[in-house]
Amino acid sequence: MSRTDSHRQDGFGVIEVMVAVLVLVIAILGMFSAFVGSQKLELVSERSTTMAHIAQREIERIEGISYPQIGLSSAPAPSTDPKNPDYYVSGGSSPTFEWNRATGATEPLDVDTANGTIPPVQTWTEGNFTGSMYDFVSWVSDPNCSPGCSSTTSDYKRVTVAVTLNGELSPGPLWVSSIVSNPDATPQSGVVNGTAGNPISSPASICTNSSGQQVTCVDPIDSGNPNTYYLHDCPATNSSCPAPSASAPVQQTVGVASGLTCTTSQTLATSSSNTSGCPIPDLMDTNAPAGDATTTLYQYSSNLDPTGNPPGGPPGGRVLDPLCSDSSGCGSGQASDCAANTTFSASLTAPENQFWVSPPLAASMTLTGQGGLSLYTQMNDNASAVISFCIEIYDVPPSGSPGSLSDLLAWPPIALGGSGYVAATDPSTGSNWPSTISQLGYAFTFSNSAVTIPAGDRIGVRVWIEATANASISLMYDDYAYPTAIQLNSQ
Repeated sequence: MSRTDSHRQDGFGVIEVMVAVLVLVIAILGMFSAFVGSQKLELVSERSTTMAHIAQREIERIEGISYPQIGLSSAPAPSTDPKNPDYYVSGGSSPTFEWNRATGATEPLDVDTANGTIPPVQTWTEGNFTGSMYDFVSWVSDPNCSPGCSSTTSDYKRVTVAVTLNGELSPGPLWVSSIVSNPDATPQSGVVNGTAGNPISSPASICTNSSGQQVTCVDPIDSGNPNTYYLHDCPATNSSCPAPSASAPVQQTVGVASGLTCTTSQTLATSSSNTSGCPIPDLMDTNAPAGDATTTLYQYSSNLDPTGNPPGGPPGGRVLDPLCSDSSGCGSGQASDCAANTTFSASLTAPENQFWVSPPLAASMTLTGQGGLSLYTQMNDNASAVISFCIEIYDVPPSGSPGSLSDLLAWPPIALGGSGYVAATDPSTGSNWPSTISQLGYAFTFSNSAVTIPAGDRIGVRVWIEATANASISLMYDDYAYPTAIQLNSQ
């Protein structure tokens, strides 16, 4: 081997080493770059997880607030920065929120400075992270929700929470939303009592009593045979009731008509001149109200305004004034308010009472003493009062002319028992009755023992109210959309 060849071999070895070092450096740089990228992705993921936790926690907090208080305490200020969630707010006297950023769909914001408890923006801290949280409460319009919902344009509330993060590697705003419905609003109609379920009282509903025990919220009425009667606005002397076709003055279903007479003597009742002013109760039967979705809700007391003085009237249905003489109100807001005034007598007046009876029973019926009422109702004049809703069940015997109902006070209904219902008071309004047409349902016990109504007699139901203020309510019934009904279970 020559000297020249030896030098060539030494030089070739150095080049190989240099190339190997270069490849190694490139590989290390690539690994480092991948590591840095992976670390950044991990940090972004950690931040996104934290933001999602903050948003979900806020949604759950808001869902735990009473419905009237779920509203913005002040209007959010619109932003021109597309990265700011307030960019999707339009200002003005009626601010809106672009809840669907993909389609641009907007909804009116629920800004309630009187009752709203949700600030439009807050800061948050979680570990080493800080940021801002934007809350939006908007009104959802659902045409399929009426009439059970409280309004045609404000059926329920959409709560949207947007969370942003301070500092570097901050993802864009994270959005979470939820729908919150009014607990007083219920769907139209429902499952008929005694079949697949009970819309008046669900045995699956659990409440905590004063001793901290888990119990059913109300006494279930699933035992026995359900008998459902729909309330109508036509005399019980009819065999059936057509759909109402016009508004009309209140009918004299109790008491004595002004200027006329109604004797309490069975002997005198044989003369029609002595019974010209006797009350004629309305009919309740097993037939649901006639009509269809286009049926008009008429007034059944067009001569009464919401406080009992003519003229006027509520949007529809029957005005019911408090049964008391105190113009400032009566009752204590307790079920015991209904313990008095249970006797059917000539002193009852039409503005304060409504009375229905069933057709004559073909066979005797033994009632278990339990029942339920599903009614559509509202408070009138936006009044604030606690209503005690009273109901009494009667055995209505045949009159001197069997089945005629022309001499009701001579053969008066026999009280079998009753009940009082006092719904929970909304602290934000001081009232326990819905301000717009809503469906209320409750179960009740009118007798602690079974009662038997003989064949040929009728079942009677009278309702009235007591109130802590001079406030009236309206009952909606005998309407396709508002099928108020009472259930009485029999053995």
